Amino acid sequence: MRLILTIFIALVLLAAGGYFVWTTTPLYAFQEATQAATNHDLAKFKERVDVDGLVEHLLVDLLIDPAKSTPGLSGTQRDVGMGAIVLAKETLQMQLVRGIEHGISGDPRAGINTSFLFIPPAQAATGSALSDLIQAGAREVASEADKLKRDVFQRMQLYAQRHRNTIAGRLLGCPPNERAFAARQLLQDEGLLPENFRGISQCNITNGDNDLQTCIVGLEFLSPKVSRNVTVEVELSKSGMFGTWRILRLANMRDLLAQLGEHYQQDIHALMIASLAGIGSDAMQEDVRGMAKRLSETEAAHRFLNGLKIKLPVIPDEH
Repeated sequence: MRLILTIFIALVLLAAGGYFVWTTTPLYAFQEATQAATNHDLAKFKERVDVDGLVEHLLVDLLIDPAKSTPGLSGTQRDVGMGAIVLAKETLQMQLVRGIEHGISGDPRAGINTSFLFIPPAQAATGSALSDLIQAGAREVASEADKLKRDVFQRMQLYAQRHRNTIAGRLLGCPPNERAFAARQLLQDEGLLPENFRGISQCNITNGDNDLQTCIVGLEFLSPKVSRNVTVEVELSKSGMFGTWRILRLANMRDLLAQLGEHYQQDIHALMIASLAGIGSDAMQEDVRGMAKRLSETEAAHRFLNGLKIKLPVIPDEH
């Protein structure tokens, strides 16, 4: 009897030790995240998944990086275009993060607060006449740059609505409160669904500085779209011996899209070129002329130049 009890205790301790080791592995993070999603436990899910970072990296890969490599743009077009694409990225990021959080928590509402898109007007300047004039000029410059960026952003949305077969079109071309659904539909169309999961192809842990560990886990899916397996590489990190593994990002988004036959980089180039058509030196000169006229009409300009006994010239409208 004592021998049986000893063996039983040893087996219990061995099982407990094995379970403890399992809870310290990157794969356990996937198990916990899946259980949290099933139980609609958003807090537990966010312990294992960096939702903001995941969406941030995804949109940088899908929008920002390919936009940077758009060929044939002038310096002005590139500056304005990147400002507009960053605005698109920020808009999508907020909506996708909120959509994920609502989906995990089981909340069917998808109310999107877009108030951050509208920069509040600058407060009236106070102080010396010169300071007021400088601040008025700065506001005009910021206002013109912001207007141009938003105009191009609106062009991007219109272009996306006419090209709904592209990734950018599917995400930007739908109503804001449907973008999380559009992202889920995109995953479904690409075949990246639980029922298509075929196993783990790799789990490689790398030790870095300050006890930071990173891990790349390869997930195999059989995609009906291309009739073969594709690999989704997920990056996780953990800090310290007793830290918690967290899912950070999809590490091979560009390669994954290539595996799925998506030409997203060319699609983003086409989006940028079409949205920036006509944005060049002539347009910029007209914007500067309009800005100068408005600035000449401000109280700050009149107050400053009156003090110097200088009369402002009249800037006529061009017809």
